[in-house]
Amino acid sequence: IDVLVNNAGRSQRSAAEDTPAIVDSQIMQINYNSVVHLTKAVLPSMIERKSGHIVNTSSVAGVMGSPCASGYAGAKHALQGFMDSLRMEVCDRGITITNVCPGPVQSNISRSSFTSEVGQALNSNDAAEKARMPTTRCAQLYATAISQQLDEAWISPQPVLLFTYMSQFLPDLTFEMQKIVGNKKARQFRESSDNERLNSIHTGWWSAIIGAFKASKSD
Repeated sequence: IDVLVNNAGRSQRSAAEDTPAIVDSQIMQINYNSVVHLTKAVLPSMIERKSGHIVNTSSVAGVMGSPCASGYAGAKHALQGFMDSLRMEVCDRGITITNVCPGPVQSNISRSSFTSEVGQALNSNDAAEKARMPTTRCAQLYATAISQQLDEAWISPQPVLLFTYMSQFLPDLTFEMQKIVGNKKARQFRESSDNERLNSIHTGWWSAIIGAFKASKSD
């Protein structure tokens, strides 16, 4: 195997306080453990050949948190930490590690999202969310990240990409904005069991960021 693309992932739509620990474990099993196990299975042959490229589909939720997706964000943060550490161990042996972090992208990932119920999937699709990046554009940028052997690539529409950069360079400001906007979305989630609200909570977080960005431009 010359290039391993770890594209395992299942999202989440549930508040941390309502999510059983077994669901968190299932999220970790898919989004983190499966990737680590497969990577370790192919790593010895790459080390022996002194050549290989390991590519991981992470998420901007692996760079900064997201309300009502704590398990998913935690798993992606764990994945980022493992792969960043592995990169330092194998970079002198011809092996490249690339973490690709998509933001909101038009896809069916929400349909299989974990909920607060064990064994239950959301079974609803929010791919039509206008704020999301077209799948084809994401695929093009993903392929570019692989071909250029980037260490990390953030793929997201604006202004989500801007806020991702802000989380790195202006963390205190970003934390304050998250506590205002993210907490508002979390409170809306807690106060309503409506399926449409459940479906929109994650994309609603991004929409809220976009709304705040547009409001600031109009002031």
